[in-house]
Amino acid sequence: MAETGVAFSGGGIRSAAFCSGVLRRLLQRNTKIDYLSCVSGGGYTGTAYLDWKYRNGKKDDPKWHQEFFDYMRENAGLMCNWQKPFKGILDTVILLSLMILVCVIMPIIVWGSYLIPLTYVVDYLFGDLLRAEDECDRNSTAVVPPPKRRPAGRKPPRPCRLEAGSEAYNRVAMFASLMALFIIFYFVAKKVRRFRGVLYFVSSFCGLLFAFTFIPYFIYYFFDRTSNFLQSLVFLLSIVVWIFFPVLRSRSSLVVIVYWYSYAIYWKVYELSVFDVDYSDSLYYRLLFGSGFVLWIVPALGALQQRLVYVFNR
Repeated sequence: MAETGVAFSGGGIRSAAFCSGVLRRLLQRNTKIDYLSCVSGGGYTGTAYLDWKYRNGKKDDPKWHQEFFDYMRENAGLMCNWQKPFKGILDTVILLSLMILVCVIMPIIVWGSYLIPLTYVVDYLFGDLLRAEDECDRNSTAVVPPPKRRPAGRKPPRPCRLEAGSEAYNRVAMFASLMALFIIFYFVAKKVRRFRGVLYFVSSFCGLLFAFTFIPYFIYYFFDRTSNFLQSLVFLLSIVVWIFFPVLRSRSSLVVIVYWYSYAIYWKVYELSVFDVDYSDSLYYRLLFGSGFVLWIVPALGALQQRLVYVFNR
C-alpha cells in the first residue's frame, strides 16, 4: 500500500496509554503515518502527537520523539499528575476552576444576559394586562388583606366574577390560549414529520410565553403574602422534583432558567421586592445597560472558555 492509516480507539486513559505504545513502536520503525483517526481516549495520544509534530515543522525525528514520550510518561494521569504532589494540587485547582467556569459561571453570564431585556419585552407586551385590577362585584363585601409589599395606594383584590371583556377574563383567556397552543402544536409535531422543527419551535415559544406570564402572575397573586423562606422552600422542592425524576431530569436546567426569569419578570411588572431586593427604575436601567454590555462580550467569553479547556487538555 502506498499510504498508511492508524486508528486510535476510545477507552479513556487506558486507551491513551495503549495507543502511545503502538505509536512509539511505529515511529521507532520509521513508519510514515499518512492518516490518523482518533476517538475519545485515543485522541489524547493522537492530538498530543500532532501538536508536537507541528511544533517541530511537521517532521518526525527520534530526538523530539524521545522528549515527547518522556513528557507523556511524566505527566500522564486520569485527570491530574499526582506523581508530583504539588503538580497534582495545581492541576486539581485548575481543573476545578475550569469546571466552575464552564458549568456555573458561564451559564449564569450567558443566560443572565438575556434576563433584563426579556423582562422589558414582557412588561411592554403584557404588563398592563398582568397588572390590571380585577373588576369585582360591587355588592361583594369580602376583602382579602393586602400583602405586606403591595405598593401604597393599590387596592387589595376582592372576589371577582369572570365577565366577558373584563381584564380578569382577558387574562384567563390569554393563559388558556397559550397553554392550548403549546399542547396542540406539541402533539401535532409528534404526528407530522413535515415542518416538525417549525412546529416544535412554535410549541416551545407558546409554552415559554405562558410560563413567563402565568408564573409571575401566580407569584404575585399567591406568593406575595408568603415569606422569603417559604418561597425559597417551594422553589427548591420543585427543582428537586425535576432533578430526581429520570423522565424530567433532562429538562431540569430549563426549569431553573424559567423560574429565574419568572421572578425577574415579577420584579419588573409589579415593581415589588424579590428576596428583599426592592425595585427601582434607576437600578433596573443600570441592569439593562449592563445586560447589553454582557450580550456584546458573550461571544468572546465563549471562545475564551473553549480555549482554556483546550489548553488544559493539551
